Amino acid sequence: MTFLSPAFMFVFLPIALAVYAMAPKFRRIDLLPIISTVFFVCVNIHDLISLAYYFAMALSLVVALSFYKKTKKRAWLIGLELASALVASGLIFYRLMTSYDTPYHAGLVMCFLSIISFCSDVLKEEGRVPDSPWEALIYITFFPTSLIGPFVRYGDFVQKLDHIEFSHGNFVCGATRFVIGFVKCVAISSVLGQAYDKIDNAGASFGLMVFLLIAVIISISIYTFFSGYSDMARGVALMFGIDIEKDFRNPFVNATPADYVRRFFRGFSVFCKLYIADPIDNVFSKGVFGRLVSCVLVGSFYVFILCNSAESALILLVPACIISYFVMFRGKNKKIRLSKWLKLPFGVLTFATMMLVWVLFNTRNLADTEDLIRELASNGAFYAPYEVLAELTNLKYLLVPLISAVVVFFSSRILECEKKGSDTDYTRHQMIQKTISAMVLLALFLLCVVLLLPQFPELTEFEAIGFHFI
Repeated sequence: MTFLSPAFMFVFLPIALAVYAMAPKFRRIDLLPIISTVFFVCVNIHDLISLAYYFAMALSLVVALSFYKKTKKRAWLIGLELASALVASGLIFYRLMTSYDTPYHAGLVMCFLSIISFCSDVLKEEGRVPDSPWEALIYITFFPTSLIGPFVRYGDFVQKLDHIEFSHGNFVCGATRFVIGFVKCVAISSVLGQAYDKIDNAGASFGLMVFLLIAVIISISIYTFFSGYSDMARGVALMFGIDIEKDFRNPFVNATPADYVRRFFRGFSVFCKLYIADPIDNVFSKGVFGRLVSCVLVGSFYVFILCNSAESALILLVPACIISYFVMFRGKNKKIRLSKWLKLPFGVLTFATMMLVWVLFNTRNLADTEDLIRELASNGAFYAPYEVLAELTNLKYLLVPLISAVVVFFSSRILECEKKGSDTDYTRHQMIQKTISAMVLLALFLLCVVLLLPQFPELTEFEAIGFHFI
């Protein structure tokens, strides 16, 4: 079961929200770890190892926090933080060094990253000490953020938790975000991913320009899936009254690859900056060696968590470390200033560079990359066999993503809720616009559920577009 599965959308989520709504107001927050645990059990019902990891992680946090509050010794939280970092690294390396079909539990990795953030923020007094271990479990188990949702640090999450607002307005806004994210994942990302899969399975060679077009398809498909899944997670969280900051802020209009990464992986960038780069930088007094170590660790984190093979990781490790330097140590106040006439060509160049990186992420080994380069060199620039042209000119792969993108773009702006207290005041013209947009978006959502979703059974299970999400 994933956010895209009918079982989640039409069974689990309505029941969870109904139980949450019927509970007494002062008890609702206590239900969140229970709902999250039921979700993880449903997701990993056939994977006892994942469930064991999950309950061991929760038990470790409860024990460490209880002893910390009783003894006031920092060693308990420091030890839990180091253990979580080692286990998360072990999961990532195990997935990378073995066949890609072995279980890689990204949701568990996100939970371990949350534990690191919790321990660090509490020790640095950037987030209050929870009143009870049960309250700490809310943060690390909250399923919208721990399942490839946007990474939210504990210091920010606990502030939102103190001002939780379960209301009709938040439910409507959350449902809108959820539907928009669903359309992104199914009608745009998965349809484009299907076109790429058919071209890849055809085994035909093609020219450089066709390769670039296919790389664009891959880049947009991957981005819309990550962005859409993040929107769905934010929508579910808002339905429960917790407003999570937006992730994946349009990485396609950027001057440099560092800006692309900073926008695409905002949550991971925040994590790497606060919990990897800054501590190491302070230990080595902001020296060159400390920053070199930080760049290697951060670059390795990006590469190892995304690459499909050890060989691809080695190819991209050095460029990733260089980009990590600019992401970590060249913030917004130090970014390259360009005139508006230069932003477009630099943005196109950055997009072209990063889409080629995405292609390398999806290669299984170095031999595949070498074969691809030989094919491109031996064919004409615009050469494309009939099988490839047939897929590239298929109206389904052109019209469905285009229409869906237009609906998502305009509806997300028209239906964007600006809360004023607990209600929202609109003019009559705005109400008409919102009603029409909501009807169009809902119709597109239903069409996706009925017509498109059955074509992508992998979306409701464990893998989508080359990435394991559970």
